Amino acid sequence: MNENGLLPPGFEDLTLHLDWALATEAARSKKRLTSSMEAMQKFYDAMLPRVDDVMEHLSAFALETMPPAEQNLFNLCLSLSEVSFSVEVYGQPEVPNSMQELGEAERFVIVHD
Repeated sequence: MNENGLLPPGFEDLTLHLDWALATEAARSKKRLTSSMEAMQKFYDAMLPRVDDVMEHLSAFALETMPPAEQNLFNLCLSLSEVSFSVEVYGQPEVPNSMQELGEAERFVIVHD
C-alpha cells in the first residue's frame, strides 16, 4: 500500500480495506492465507459491486505511470482476484489439495516480484 493511504475521489468507501492494497502476489497470497473467511467476505462484499466503476476509472491510466491513489485502487482489485476463489468456491483461505494447504508453499520461490 502506498504510504499516503489515498484512494481516488469517489472510492472513499473502500478506505476501510486499504490493508488489502498490496503490491506483490506474494503479499496478497500471504494476506489471504492469514485472513479469516469473515474478513475476506467483508472485503469481497465491499469490492465486488464497485468493480465496474473501478475498471472504468483505471482505464484512463497507463499501468506504468499510475498515480499512487490509482495504484492503491488497482492493488485492491488484484487482492479481490486473490480472494475470490476462497469466497466463491473453496470456503477457506487455502486452495484445497495444494502445496498451501499442505504447508509447503514456502518451498516455491516467486522470481517475478
